[in-house]
Amino acid sequence: KRINNVRIVGPGRDQTQVELSKTDAVNLNINAPLRISGDLEGTPGIKVQGPKGSIILEKGVIVAKRHIHVSEEQAEELGIKAKKYISIKINGEKETIYNKLSVRIGPNHNLAVHLDTDEGNATCINKKVFGELIKTN
Repeated sequence: KRINNVRIVGPGRDQTQVELSKTDAVNLNINAPLRISGDLEGTPGIKVQGPKGSIILEKGVIVAKRHIHVSEEQAEELGIKAKKYISIKINGEKETIYNKLSVRIGPNHNLAVHLDTDEGNATCINKKVFGELIKTN
């Protein structure tokens, strides 16, 4: 099986990884664990085919845990700390609260919540939907 028209996200990393939604992992018959980006030990591999060839990854397939990226200044302003968790309330037609978003702080980060397509589709997210940050621990 294959998935066409996948998105390639940069910047480059030390280890190539493939982040799938749980739905895509099931459709590809891959037992991808739920992990934070970069935690790739013991993960399955995959073949990635492009217009100019293919590569085989021995490991690196995950279902990415939901997380939020913020700059150091934004984290201070919001009162949140790295490696802690927050919750986010998604407003809109299918209002939802997602818990346990890992906080990732970096000098080049800008405020962005990363959900997978399953989570986004479940809440009917579009470009006009906003959320509220809820501090937990």
